[in-house]
Order: sequence, then structure tokens, then C-alpha cells
Amino acid sequence: MIPYWPPPDFHIGRWHIPSFNLMLLIAVSLWVLIAMRRARREGIDPAIQWRMCFWAVVGTLIFAHLAKVMMESWPEFVADPTVVFRKPGIRSLGGLIGGLLAVAAYARFRKLSFEQGFHMLENITFALPLPWIFGRLGCFLVHDHPGAFSNHWLAVQFPEGPRFDLGLLEMLFLIPFSAWFFWLDRNPRPLGFFFGLYTLVYGAFRLCLDSLALEPYRYYGWVLIASLGIITLLWSRRSGSLPAKSAPA
Repeated sequence: MIPYWPPPDFHIGRWHIPSFNLMLLIAVSLWVLIAMRRARREGIDPAIQWRMCFWAVVGTLIFAHLAKVMMESWPEFVADPTVVFRKPGIRSLGGLIGGLLAVAAYARFRKLSFEQGFHMLENITFALPLPWIFGRLGCFLVHDHPGAFSNHWLAVQFPEGPRFDLGLLEMLFLIPFSAWFFWLDRNPRPLGFFFGLYTLVYGAFRLCLDSLALEPYRYYGWVLIASLGIITLLWSRRSGSLPAKSAPA
């Protein structure tokens, strides 16, 4: 059984950085770096890819926070919407939806073709699994996703008794998942392959993982995400087209 420890904090000179905030900063930075590296390899204009990454991050963080507040404190939010500025936290489902909406809005604003926009979305999606290991490490460090009580060897010895730490379980899943993505990327893949694979596999995983959560089991969001992955993979396989190698400046 894994021991429990109080959430650690980090200090850089006079700066006090909560462990979750530091891990989130590392995750976001690595996410953008990997997406940009793949974009350069694919011949995409780095300036456009960087702006899309920027708005994807902004949309992800905003909607992740809104989803956290609205899903967990809906009556309080309806009574006083400013509660979003007082309650901390993020939810992955809201982040995925917000990132997609931001990417779609930016692609439309730049008047990119469907293929050009999807190609850049593919880079952003490909880059997700590895950085999110650090995001879930942050969750594990602060133990903000306690799960069902269990004597399993992967359970954490919380003060109130041994139980699953969902942040730890997801972090362990993401390690081979991200390695698999890099292995698959050794060969050319049709447009939509990584987006479809990510949404299908991650959505299916979260359907299983969230069944161990303490809060009410909300499966419908992840069913939609996994279904989107299936549809995209079928379309990707049917089209069989490789992404375009450039985007307009």
C-alpha cells in the first residue's frame, strides 16, 4: 500500500509555489513545446500553430474551471455566478470541450481550411498524454481526487483509511499511453488518427476510472468523448488522407 503524505510546497527564493500549480505549469509548457516541435516537423507555420496552442490552453483552463464550479456547485453558481472567481479547481471534461471550442474558433477566425485546422489540432492532441502525466502528478501530490475505499496494493493510506487516489491511477495509465503515442508517430498516420485515438482511449479510460470516484458517477460526458473518437477514427480510416504539410501565414 502506498503511504500518504501532506501536500508538499516548493520554494524558489522568496516565491512560494503550491505543488499542484507547479505541476500544472510544467504540464502546460511541455504540452505547447511538444505540439510546436511536431508542427515544425510537419511543415506547419510555427506562428499559426503557436497561436492555436495559446488559445487551446486558454480555452482549456477557462472551461475546465467553469465545469468544476458548475458541475459541483450549480445552485450556488445560479444564485451568484461570481462564485467562479472564488472557488478553485478544474475538471478534465470541461477542459477538453473548452480546448476544442477554442481551436475551432481560432481556425474559423484565421479562415483555415478544415484540413489545415485539423492538422494543427492533431499536433495539439498528440502532445496531450505526456504533459498530463505531470498534471496528474500534481493531483496525486495534493490528493484532490480521493476514490473508493480499498485494500488494493495501489491504494493510498489516507488518514481516514486506505482508498484509491484517482490522480495516481490516471498518472500510471498515462505513462504507457504517452509512450504508445510516440511509438505510433514513427510512421505517417492519416489525418484525425491521433485525435480519434486519444478521445476514444482516454474517454473509455475515464468511464472506468470515474466509477471509483466518491461523487455521483457522471458517465454521459465521457461517453460523448469516446463516441467522438470512434467517429473520427472511422472517418480517418475511410479518408486515408495524410495531413497537408503547410498552413497559410
